[in-house]
Amino acid sequence: MAFIGFTGKQDQLLDDKNRMAIPAKWREHFDAPAYLTSGDEPCIAVYTKAAFEAAAAEVLSLPASTKEGRDGRRKFFGDAHDVGKDSSGRLLIPQALIKHAGLQKDLVVVGAGEWFEIWDKAAWLAYAGGGAGE
Repeated sequence: MAFIGFTGKQDQLLDDKNRMAIPAKWREHFDAPAYLTSGDEPCIAVYTKAAFEAAAAEVLSLPASTKEGRDGRRKFFGDAHDVGKDSSGRLLIPQALIKHAGLQKDLVVVGAGEWFEIWDKAAWLAYAGGGAGE
């Protein structure tokens, strides 16, 4: 069956080395590096290589001659990190993105179609009204 996108929510943990396990049902989609960037809300957006390339094409379609185009490029590419998964299927999350999302130990990952998001659990519960986790 073709991949239709990341779906569902799951609780996760951030370990003391700033690593988080990719949920097992999503791991197979990350043979190449994952691309992490700041989300519009206080979260981290995680893309496969193909999804990142598609999103990058959208950002690059904005004219660089406009403030909107330049700002979009700076935010999307300036905050982006390519991160490989380790042998246990964990991502090492860069400190700048941890700070952006306000991540503590307890996390929630949320499927968002072409990408998934990493949220601090308390922030997700406040944002979503308490409906996180499976």
